[in-house]
Amino acid sequence: MRRSLGFLLIAALALAGLFLKDAPLSTPPKGNTPQQDTSPQPPARKREGETARTIPAGAAGYILALSWSPAFCASSDPEGESDQCETGAMRGLVVHGLWPDGRAEYCDTSEPKRLRDDIARQVMRYMPSVGLARHEWEKHGTCSGLSQRDYFAATERAWDAFRQPEPLSRATRDQRLERNRLLDMIARANPGLPTSAVALQCGKGGVLKEIRLCLDASLSGRPCPEGTRRSCSATITVLPPS
Repeated sequence: MRRSLGFLLIAALALAGLFLKDAPLSTPPKGNTPQQDTSPQPPARKREGETARTIPAGAAGYILALSWSPAFCASSDPEGESDQCETGAMRGLVVHGLWPDGRAEYCDTSEPKRLRDDIARQVMRYMPSVGLARHEWEKHGTCSGLSQRDYFAATERAWDAFRQPEPLSRATRDQRLERNRLLDMIARANPGLPTSAVALQCGKGGVLKEIRLCLDASLSGRPCPEGTRRSCSATITVLPPS
């Protein structure tokens, strides 16, 4: 009898072992947290009003903002205390910045925030100050998907490709121009740049402050994206450099 019970006990244990071998270690109840996902996670959703900080793989296009120094100096530095505005500087059109598409600003990047010395020396050829160049890199360049060197190389190429129309290149006195005439003159001076790729910015009294060029990823002209701001009325005043 005892021998028969022993055989039955051994058989029961063997069957239980086979069942446990094939069963899952644990089965979470419905509604519980699933197993940890080790795949890359999307960035946390930004809070309302917070600026996006993701870096695009490469901008689909850019806006090259060109500032007309006489207007800037008249409104922001009438005493001529800066290098850009000192009497005799004769500064005309300068680069304000190269802005990638999208609204992202001050993006995270592995690139240094401090402007490299060799780049700082080079940008002074087309920008009014190293301080502005540093600001533009931190605010816009970090969101371009480009290295610091490539970003300013692109800025310089876009600047070198632009040809100023005569009312700007030979400005010696106050000029009043029809807005559409100035747009046509810019387009004629820059074949391949349609008037739809140019956005003019004016200040008080219709004074020309800035020319913004809408460019594609290869820095060729393209129609400006919807919503690009234009603030000039029908007649524009162009102040001369001093």
